[in-house]
Formats: sequence, C-alpha cells, structure tokens
Amino acid sequence: MTAEMDLKLIEKNGALGLYIHVPFCAKKCEYCAFYKEKADKTQVDLYMKSIVEELNRFPPGRDANTVFMGGGTPSLLSAHDLDELCKAIRKAAGNKITEWTIECAPGTIKKDKIEVLKKWGVNRFSLGVQSFNEKTLAAIGRPHSLKQIQEAVELIRNSATNWNMDLIFAAAESTLPEWREDLRQAIRLGSTHISTYCLTFESDTQIYLKMLKGLRKRPGAEEEAAFYKETWGFLRKGGFHHYEVANFARAGFECQHNLNTWRMQEWLGYGPAAASQARGAESSYRRYTNIPDLKQWAEGIKTGQRIFVDEAELTPVEMALDRIIFGLRMPDGIRIKEIAAALPAATVEKLERLGRQLEEQGLLEKNGDLWRLTQDGLLVADLIGAEVTELAP
Repeated sequence: MTAEMDLKLIEKNGALGLYIHVPFCAKKCEYCAFYKEKADKTQVDLYMKSIVEELNRFPPGRDANTVFMGGGTPSLLSAHDLDELCKAIRKAAGNKITEWTIECAPGTIKKDKIEVLKKWGVNRFSLGVQSFNEKTLAAIGRPHSLKQIQEAVELIRNSATNWNMDLIFAAAESTLPEWREDLRQAIRLGSTHISTYCLTFESDTQIYLKMLKGLRKRPGAEEEAAFYKETWGFLRKGGFHHYEVANFARAGFECQHNLNTWRMQEWLGYGPAAASQARGAESSYRRYTNIPDLKQWAEGIKTGQRIFVDEAELTPVEMALDRIIFGLRMPDGIRIKEIAAALPAATVEKLERLGRQLEEQGLLEKNGDLWRLTQDGLLVADLIGAEVTELAP
C-alpha cells in the first residue's frame, strides 16, 4: 500500500481500536519493563470483575475496527475467564471488528481457550516465542520450553491463518548464525507475521541490574546494526513485507491495530496501565493512561471515577509531528505535503531543512513529496524522531 493510498484511507475511515491490557504473567522476564501482576486467584477475580465493569460503564461510543488483547499474558486466563472477557469486549466493540488479536505465551494456550476465543471472533494470534535456542531462552528468563513452543504453534496454525511470532535478537551474546536459524524456523513454521526486537536494558528490569554488576553485556551499536541488517535482508528475501522497523508480514497480514496506532488514529485502552488516544475538544487529541496499579484502577472503576496518569492534550501540530515520527518508522514512507499542511510556516521551514540534512547524510530518500528513511536511516529512526520532536513551536 502506498503512502498516498494510506492517507486517503485514514481520512475516510477514522479507525478506532480497543486495547485490552491483561496484566498477569506466570513469571516476569528479566528484560520486561511492562506493568505486570502475579496471577493469583484473588488478583484475577478482581481484574475480571473490574474489566467487565469498565467495558460496560465506559463503552467506546462507536463501533471499533480492531481489538488487541495484550499484556502481560492474556492467554494465562482460564477458558471461562476468557469467555467472560471476550463477551464484554464484543458487547462494547460492536460488530465491525475486522481484526481481533490476542497475545499468547507457549505453555498457556490450550485447545479449549482457542475454541472460546474463536467463538467470539478472535482471528489473530501473537505468540511470544522469543527464540528457538534453549541457551537464549534461559538467558532472558523465558519460562517456556522448545516442546511448549512446538505445541503452541501446532494449536495456533491449525486454528488460524493470521498469526504472529515475536522474536528477540542480540540476546545471551548470540551469534548472527544462531539468529538466522531463529528466523528460518519462524518462516518454516508458517508464521504470517514476524515481529523482531533487539534485547533492551530498561532501567527498572532485572537484566539492567545484572548489566550494572557486570553479569550481562549490552550489545554495541555496530553489533546491533549487524543484527538489524541481517533481519531486514533475510525476511525481505523470505517474502515478507517490511512495513515497520520491527515488523514484517506476508502480503495482507500487516497488523491493522498497530497501523492504526502508528497512523495517529484513535484507540481506547481498558485495564490497568492501558493507554488511550481519542479526539478531544475541537481538533485536538487527548492522550491518557489508566493507572498502572490493579487495586487503584479497580477502585476507580468501582466508584465510576477512572484514575489516569500521563494525561495530555495534543494540538494538530503535535499530532502532525507524531505522524511524521511514526510514519518514518515505516519503510514505505510518508506523504509529507499532506501532513505538513497542519504545521505553521516556520515549522515547515525547519522540517524542510531537517529533510535536506538527512538526505545529505544518506538517511532519507525523497521522491516528490514521498519521504522514506534509507536502511541507515531506519537504524537511527529513534534519533531522527527526537529531532522531529524538537521542531515543535
């Protein structure tokens, strides 16, 4: 899909996504910085009661196009709880859902759960494999085995045609040949979508503390770049559309929920720590996040006064700059002229100057008003995004 077609679809459809956060995990992985809770019965019961009430009491107000159940590990819930949760989601979301995703972990996805999910319309599964290498799995603290990966893959691919596999590279001082084998396995098993992430060292994770103690080594910039380039080349040759820095899909299997988010459309978050972006007064947008605390979130739902953190009103200028930042993370590029129409003249001048600088540095390619990052540009997309942010008046 071209950037021009993409823009027209955005203007016509005005997509709405629902994000449902399920904060439970069997074990917190060493590299993970997301909000999570231990899945004991008391906690799960409180969550289930509150999430159903949140969906019923604060419905989206219009039909949703996509649903994404993330976490945490949504597939850790029992078949009964998944049935109740999906029932509440379907009631809130309406009947226009084209894509409904659930994140799963090997060892937690079972046949009875898949049957319940499919009954309500879940049609996309995202499996957190991370690696097919036992050494890597042990190094990053993943609780599943290779046997559980194979069992989960068999269940999912026999039940759905649209499924993603998450993989992590540059972990446990792994080599490029080992990483190539992970990619080769993902393709061989028939995944229609592959998400690839570099191991990160967030400041509030166990792996970060180990790094400070000299027990773990952070990959250098050149090593990271080598893994990125290997990934991009290997999966492109394997017939996958590289449609975002970390995401690859067979034709027609791009994640619509994520595209909605990167295109700066609207999404509403339910559950503790779930983020939202919705239209506010006049032409502004409002961003906010549910408090990342199960008990406080549940109390807010009970009283009818949801508790938000990180609330912000975004102007059309800020939204346009965000569209540029996230749009440039997509190798297909963006049509800069339409986006820049929302910017004041002084900001457009700064943007054009930045574009020329990036082009001279070999980080950006221009074709008329189509801007897209080169391979070297994609390697530093976060830094380029920070420069775009600085253009705000």
